[in-house]
Amino acid sequence: MLSASPPRLARLGRLAKLAPFLHESTTWKYIQGFRGVRMMNLCVGLMWVVHLMACGWYLCAALHENPEDTWVARRSVSNADGDILWGKSQKRGHVASTQILTIFTTVGFGDMSAYTTGETLYADWTMIVGTVTTSEMTTKKIRLSQVVNSIIMSEVITTLTGVDRAQAELNKRYGLIKEFADHARLSVKTTTAFEKAVQRASHAGEVRVDASQLKSFFATDTLPRELMLELTKDVFQGKLLRNEMLVWVERHGIPLPARLPLMLAAVMHPKTFQFQEVLYQNADQPVHIYLVMRGTLAFVGVPHVEGGLPPFTVSEVQSALHIGAKRRTSNAGIPVEPSESEAVPGMSPNRGFFGWSLVINGGLPWVIKCPH
Repeated sequence: MLSASPPRLARLGRLAKLAPFLHESTTWKYIQGFRGVRMMNLCVGLMWVVHLMACGWYLCAALHENPEDTWVARRSVSNADGDILWGKSQKRGHVASTQILTIFTTVGFGDMSAYTTGETLYADWTMIVGTVTTSEMTTKKIRLSQVVNSIIMSEVITTLTGVDRAQAELNKRYGLIKEFADHARLSVKTTTAFEKAVQRASHAGEVRVDASQLKSFFATDTLPRELMLELTKDVFQGKLLRNEMLVWVERHGIPLPARLPLMLAAVMHPKTFQFQEVLYQNADQPVHIYLVMRGTLAFVGVPHVEGGLPPFTVSEVQSALHIGAKRRTSNAGIPVEPSESEAVPGMSPNRGFFGWSLVINGGLPWVIKCPH
């Protein structure tokens, strides 16, 4: 006989630490997004409930003074094996699970007939569990009764044929790309590259939210002030509040409204740029303000036949980009990216930003890109 001491059983409590990890893990959320995984979760959940109720059905028969009076005892698998109550455990489980599944799927009760009071009450309880479940519809403030069969089947149908919000938005973009490709007579190769670029941007975590509805939460007294302060510290893992743009405001004695970071977060969208990708091209129309959350932005200069020529001095560039410290230069006078430990405040992760001068002064003859 196998036994486990209480200290060993207590170690199982460590598994509870997985709950917050799985709740916050982006990888786990990505895996849960697959339809096959969702289908597997539904099937495992259904069979787990069926197993528990089947165990209860057999337990109900075992607790009777005369188990021969119960349906489990009268139900025979075959003439050779005898009654199911005293048969093999595997067959007992199969028969009880099949009976529970017929109730849950409203297929019918088959040859089940409960005679004793205890078994009748358990059958009533099983039908209640399998027939009615009350869920609160928080959006419309109504209560809806659904059968387990409808819940499972509707979830399966939704998983198989339904398209979630992100996929619907991606399909809408695909349609727009196709219309533009037909209009501009793009080649199939170019159109495919266009679609793949949009797909990569979508998988990189570029999630669009309804900014107008979010701002209605923050601009009114819907949320308590304590929660708003907590949200302010937690948006974008606290990187927004530590950004030089907001730090500069408090540094000059200007009180920072609690709603300002939340309003900014409602209209901001995280975006990942690839290696050597250009964020601002020479003399482009400025339409964004970028906040550096991770990585480095590099000033390239003006393209020239002899190489990139800086139109301004390093200090002028730093001043325009809100960089508060000088950068090291190589022997050839080319700016060298600082290491993470010695990164200057304006270019270090979570702190740097640029775009304000571009909005105020219009397009500038610079090229700014992501060096690594």
